[in-house]
This record gives sequence, structure tokens and C-alpha cells, in this order.
Amino acid sequence: MLRFKAKEPIELYRGVVGLSDAQAAPRQESLRKVGKGRYEILRPIQFKAGEIIGLDGAPKTIASMLVEMPATTGKAQAEVE
Repeated sequence: MLRFKAKEPIELYRGVVGLSDAQAAPRQESLRKVGKGRYEILRPIQFKAGEIIGLDGAPKTIASMLVEMPATTGKAQAEVE
């Protein structure tokens, strides 16, 4: 899963995202946990500019709103995988 930073507010409608526990908690009604730090989107969810999320790839519809983050190791990587 690749890490992306939102350059502006975005909304995702479906798919699987990598989120930290802190990001998933307020969105729990719209998500279903499918693995450690991985969640299936059940209802549209929004992210503020600056939030970092994990995606299998940037959807073409929002690719221009995302910046790919460099690969990391350790705890920061585990938070979005």
C-alpha cells in the first residue's frame, strides 16, 4: 500500500484505505476493518488537506489532489498498513 498526502480536501467512495487508529475512529460508521490498519469504505469518507492515507494506487479522479509520500520504515509505515 502506498502512502499519499492530500493536497486539498478529498472524498473517497469505495475501496480499501490504510488509516491510523486515530483516523479510523471518527469514521468508524463508514468503515469495515479488513486487516491491520486497512479498512473497506462502506460509505463516502472525507479527508482534510494534509492527511496521510494509504492506497493501493491513486485513483485517476483524485490523483492530482494527492502527493505520494516516500517509503518509510517502522511505526509510521505500520500505521497505514
